[in-house]
Amino acid sequence: MKNITGWQTQKLEDIIEINPRSEKLDDDTEVTFLGMADVSNEGRILIRNTKVYSEVSKGFTSFKENDVLLAKITPCFENGKRALATNLTNGYGYGSTEFHVLRGNYRLIPEYIYQYVSMYDFMTRGEANMTGSAGQKRVPTDFVKSYEIPVPPLPEQKKIANILSAVDGHIDEVDSMIQDLKELKKGLMQKLLTEGIGHTEFKDSEVGRIPEDWDVKLLGEVIKLQGGYAFKSKKFQDVGINVLRISNVKEGYLDISDCAKYPLELLANLDSFKLEAHDSVIAMSGATTGKVGYVRDHDLPIYLNQRVGRFVVKTSDIDRLYLYYSLNTEYFQTRIWDFAIGGAQPNISGSQIESIEIQVPSIEEQKSIAYILGNVDERISLYECEMNDLNDLKKGLMQQLLTGKTRVKIDN
Repeated sequence: MKNITGWQTQKLEDIIEINPRSEKLDDDTEVTFLGMADVSNEGRILIRNTKVYSEVSKGFTSFKENDVLLAKITPCFENGKRALATNLTNGYGYGSTEFHVLRGNYRLIPEYIYQYVSMYDFMTRGEANMTGSAGQKRVPTDFVKSYEIPVPPLPEQKKIANILSAVDGHIDEVDSMIQDLKELKKGLMQKLLTEGIGHTEFKDSEVGRIPEDWDVKLLGEVIKLQGGYAFKSKKFQDVGINVLRISNVKEGYLDISDCAKYPLELLANLDSFKLEAHDSVIAMSGATTGKVGYVRDHDLPIYLNQRVGRFVVKTSDIDRLYLYYSLNTEYFQTRIWDFAIGGAQPNISGSQIESIEIQVPSIEEQKSIAYILGNVDERISLYECEMNDLNDLKKGLMQQLLTGKTRVKIDN
């Protein structure tokens, strides 16, 4: 590791406490409890439960205010689960035994430790040193103890941690706005797709209570569910045109970051499987069965693989964006799983999907509903782009500041 003027390279075990022993408390002392699910992949504490010491003194990991919690088991470690434990009840906490506990001191402050163990280099080296069987691998304590880091003087540690924490704060603000908008969208979908806009008279139907002048039709009356092409996996390569598989279909969007790619020259006669912007697609097998994605311009070009279905609209009476939102209603998703559950692996056919009912307002009202929900989605997308930019900024700053490539100025 390159020497940095004024910094010392040291093993973590020489400058912090790692998995320190727990302290004895009175049985009725209230403490914070954090399960692995209570910590987000972004390092936020989502839920702070309270228990008494007698409930958690055995079989759980203990920690104190400002300790750093680092998930050690796969996939939580790879996903970046870690937290700076703050605002603990009576200053004490207990939680999952799958946390490593890192305790700072006068030589290495907790905020700096937290930022350092979030670095790409630390994470990749930790993953490479995992031990155990597949699915149950863990980052060993010896790896953490022997890990060497460059240690700046305390004033620099504090300044670096403050800069990175400020970016974290902005990321949290943007994430909060995204979550608020998603809740707004959820409420609007529930209202608009069952009550419509400005209706006063309603009726009971196969899909629930809806406005009196809405129709109910089988999906097969308005769309044709097109199955994908059976692309040969042995032909997939690192360079080529994206092929959409079921794993790429997420809730509301396509994740094309790890798409399989197919040679362009082998696609000459497969234009009918080439997706278009504003198509809705559905995963038809596996754990993602029923998830509906929406194809956007930036996803193209992309082709449809087997076990992914495309909703091909057959009539001008259906707006494509309205259709997409209708496919994400609780009613539709429940019907999907009524069909899919039963085998060893969830699976649904095109004919089963086409047999599900859908509520159909006038085309004008469909467009109005889609416009309202689409505006909310656009705002969510803008904030998600801002979130991505902030995360990229944070990664760049970490690489510069935590390695000493860029030094911070310390006020005298």
